[in-house]
Amino acid sequence: GLTYVNTVLMPDSPLYMPHVPFAITASALGLLLVFRTNSSYNRYDVARGCFGTCINSSRSIIRLGMTVMAPTEPQLTRRLVRLLRCFARVLIFHVTADGDQHSTLCLNQKVQLEKEEIEGELRSQLEQLMGAEASEIMEASNRPVLV
Repeated sequence: GLTYVNTVLMPDSPLYMPHVPFAITASALGLLLVFRTNSSYNRYDVARGCFGTCINSSRSIIRLGMTVMAPTEPQLTRRLVRLLRCFARVLIFHVTADGDQHSTLCLNQKVQLEKEEIEGELRSQLEQLMGAEASEIMEASNRPVLV
């Protein structure tokens, strides 16, 4: 903008702005952006660690159930495995806006999924895992707690 004014509109008396205020504010702005980026990444890393801990704990519960209950209660063991597999899917749909479907369904396209599409995908995954119990889970307000 200032170059246009100096060369085209007012070539005889150019305007001048000192560069010192821009240099000082640019470094402060750069530090602010770096701090915000680092704190955002730290929050993501902590959330990912918590989700990983939940998944690993559910695997440990399955392993313990298979060891203790499998010989005597095979039906109960299968139900435990189905519920814990269901818990992982319900939790990812609960903590993300689109149930992590942007990366798995849209294949990196800039597509915004509607709430009904997301709910339909969760319902189909739950029906594969739980059968008739999927409708009860879908009606709950806090699905991970119900599972």
